[in-house]
Amino acid sequence: MTAPLSAFSKDFENLINSVITGLFWLSGIFWNTYDISPLWLRKLMYFNPINYFVNGYRKSFLTDTFIFDSNYTTETIVFYAEFIFMIFLGAHTYKKFRKILPDVL
Repeated sequence: MTAPLSAFSKDFENLINSVITGLFWLSGIFWNTYDISPLWLRKLMYFNPINYFVNGYRKSFLTDTFIFDSNYTTETIVFYAEFIFMIFLGAHTYKKFRKILPDVL
């Protein structure tokens, strides 16, 4: 989704790199996000796609729980809804900039 926009502006590419770095450090690699005490903050962490993979690996290797376990359906639904939304938004962005993108590159 962001690739055609970053072709137009180097500043936008730097913004995306900063956001991705922030999401990485907030993803729960160093701590378990299931142990966060405010419930609203734990629910907010569901919207971080890196968090889904980190918790999936942690569940699979440390607790022998399958990543699609029925106790974690909210995380799975949020991740795939976010994934599908980003695919459609990216396809729309590419379609919108299809004619002017080769001139910029």
